[in-house]
Amino acid sequence: MVYTNYRSNFYGLSNVNQIGSREIKRNFCKAVLLGLSFFGAQIAFAGPVTVPNAFTSGTTARASEVNSNFSAIETAVNDNDSRISSNANAVAAAIQGARSAVAVFDSGGNEIGLLVTGIYSYDGPTRISLLTDQGYVFTLSVGSGEIAQVSGIMAQLYYTTPDCSGLPYAGSSNGLVFRARTDGAVYYVHRDSTPISIVNGSTPYHGGPCNAVDLEHAWVVLPNDAAITGVSDQPHPLPIKIGLP
Repeated sequence: MVYTNYRSNFYGLSNVNQIGSREIKRNFCKAVLLGLSFFGAQIAFAGPVTVPNAFTSGTTARASEVNSNFSAIETAVNDNDSRISSNANAVAAAIQGARSAVAVFDSGGNEIGLLVTGIYSYDGPTRISLLTDQGYVFTLSVGSGEIAQVSGIMAQLYYTTPDCSGLPYAGSSNGLVFRARTDGAVYYVHRDSTPISIVNGSTPYHGGPCNAVDLEHAWVVLPNDAAITGVSDQPHPLPIKIGLP
């Protein structure tokens, strides 16, 4: 489903329409079916191993006949190895075909991530949630200007101290990358992070004065590292395209 209002124009997005999310899902299903049909057409089955000579007890085994049997086995094994390699290539092609339907690119053809939710927009910019190959999720904000950048969704920071100092935490879960409202910097919650409870802590709510807060689950946040998360702090040039670049 696409969440939108009458003023939403899906700024900066190409090949997306008002049924956006459903269309993407259809494209993804088509890609999967196409990939599987390709795989089915290309699949190769192991062949039987037969030898030209059979030996019985009490008879002489000639070296030439034994060598012929070994040669037949070698040929059959090598043939099956080729078939296994062919199957592996077919599977890789099927996966790549499915992936291409949900990959998101900037105007330079650089992949930003894989689409994981529908496209939505309220009174502000269009937002899409993406997944990186490293397993981190982030929201891309696509405004009416010339760039798209990491959004401030789930961007509130919390502290274990009463004066909004020390190590920052987030009320989100593992594997999230976001832009903080307080300083505009991009942070991430490590995928292996363990939550804590904050009692008598604080938060600069919406970047304003420091307020007292208790939080049952909070995860420590770190400055974004693209080498770990696969998410760039830098803005992406528009238009953003979903599907093959």
